[in-house]
Amino acid sequence: MTISHSLPLSIEEIKLFLRIEHDEDNELLNALQFSSTKKLEAYLNIAIIPQTCRHKLTIVQDSVILPVVPIIEVQKITIHNGGVIKEIAKPDVKITDEEVIEGLQKLSCDYMMIYYTAGNYFASKHTYHMKYCLLEIIECEYNNRNKRPNSILDNALHRYSVFKRYKI
Repeated sequence: MTISHSLPLSIEEIKLFLRIEHDEDNELLNALQFSSTKKLEAYLNIAIIPQTCRHKLTIVQDSVILPVVPIIEVQKITIHNGGVIKEIAKPDVKITDEEVIEGLQKLSCDYMMIYYTAGNYFASKHTYHMKYCLLEIIECEYNNRNKRPNSILDNALHRYSVFKRYKI
């Protein structure tokens, strides 16, 4: 899995939220934004930064859960059946998460690999809430950078559990 380097917030947005005027902490703020984004992604089980993913799917499963959602684009799907590999390259149709999963369950094969781009949760209707949550986490990390972790970060994450995607 590779990660794009575009982060959801600009340094100016973070500095404005933290009321910082100097440029000395720009590298620290970039690092905090990246780590805070990863914490938020792990807690909510969603992808904020768009990622290119590869996932092996076995058809014996009753349900298929892709590890990184929402799906932005499917690059290709390879179907493996008894040593024969069939590649479906760059489907022309825009595919939603549900359509991909439904289509994969109908096929009969040993397994398949799906190569897709997922993430960019900030393109959704929850952009404001997610950005604010990320800013709160960055603020907790920035204010407590020389201290031990505390429950403030846990409280900030817990308030946004409504956006959490559960794996079943």
